[in-house]
Amino acid sequence: MKSSNKPKNIMYYSQDMTRALPQGGENAEDAALMRQLETAAHASLNGLREASEKGELKPFLRVARDTEDMKACEALAKHVYATFDHLVLVGTGGSSLGAKALSVLAEDDARAPTLHLLENVDPHTTQRVLETIDPAKTFCLLISKSGNTVEVLANTHVLLAHFTRTLGQEAIKDHFLAITEPKSSPLKDISRHFGMPTLDHDPHIGGRYSVLSLVGLLPAAMLGLDVHALRRGAAQVLEHALVTREVAENYPALGATLQTYHMRRGRPIHVLMPYCDRLATFSYWYRQLVAESLGKEHTGITPLASFGAVDQHSMLQLYNDGQADKQFTFITLDQTGQGPVIAPVKGVESLPHIMGKTIGDMMMAMHHGTIQSVAAHGHPLRVLRVRTVDEATLGALMMHFMLETIISGELMQIDPFNQPAVEESKRFAREYLERTA
Repeated sequence: MKSSNKPKNIMYYSQDMTRALPQGGENAEDAALMRQLETAAHASLNGLREASEKGELKPFLRVARDTEDMKACEALAKHVYATFDHLVLVGTGGSSLGAKALSVLAEDDARAPTLHLLENVDPHTTQRVLETIDPAKTFCLLISKSGNTVEVLANTHVLLAHFTRTLGQEAIKDHFLAITEPKSSPLKDISRHFGMPTLDHDPHIGGRYSVLSLVGLLPAAMLGLDVHALRRGAAQVLEHALVTREVAENYPALGATLQTYHMRRGRPIHVLMPYCDRLATFSYWYRQLVAESLGKEHTGITPLASFGAVDQHSMLQLYNDGQADKQFTFITLDQTGQGPVIAPVKGVESLPHIMGKTIGDMMMAMHHGTIQSVAAHGHPLRVLRVRTVDEATLGALMMHFMLETIISGELMQIDPFNQPAVEESKRFAREYLERTA
């Protein structure tokens, strides 16, 4: 790549994705489709550049460059990190999945508060959280863009009753914070009633695109993570995408072009399969991003969250020998030589080819084996290699996939920012509750 600001946290290669592309003009129809998509991707990139030059980038992209908005929250984040043993995050979908994906980076920090996610209305989970936490040592972060999210409100009411019984109503303002749009809503009214502090959720940033805003960064900071590094990693990918004009070298645009091509050629399912436990929750953040953004108007790419090497024993048979309707992205971290060494046990026969290897060696072998197997079955695939799993890397990955998704939406000629079918399900749920009142 010619550009000097190539992202440092992700090493891309995608030549295997070209396995199913037309070669040498042998298929005129396929070649014409690729030219059409590449032209549309060029236009999409030009639109991003023009918006950047005019200061009109979408807020969820622009926030990656921001260094000021978190300053007002840093003291609060440090206070929560240093003072509380438990952090309860009440949110669902885009209000929780970003923070959930980032939270794995805090798992090795014994000083960080334990994160409890109330992202569903499963009675067992809610009750277990209530029985686990000590309210005096717990901080609750409530996130709902609209302030009307029924799952958030239900769990909020339960928590407020629990904390009021144990600590008294006056303590609520010291143990709760809400992030919601600056408008009238039930969550806003609850916050006002209890004197609970609130922060504004940017009305122009949709939930699934909000991970680089306070929605994702504040809980990450409360867990002791370096949110500035997160944004730096994201900004690096953004800047590279803005200055790299050739689709073949602009990886979000290339990814969008190839995925849309394969979707149009009968492979609408995209399997994202990281070979790293710490990226498992990232796959679920990605799943919502793509499903809600691109699943519209009876078309779209269906994201399938998978997990190496575990899913080699549950899904690989289907992937390789089932319908040829899938394309693949593997994310890998070089773990060669890492982890415990596999040693023989005296008097026990085992597999000689694993003796003396490390657990990391095994993961790399599994990864390479799956790639070769998927490629041998003729499925299009690409690999994203990460140098390490840290805040900058996750920021880079998140920005890459957000850019790839919005460019894909333009190539498919659908709006990647609305979610009409989700709103319909909320209406049906409300009607059910009213009937059973």
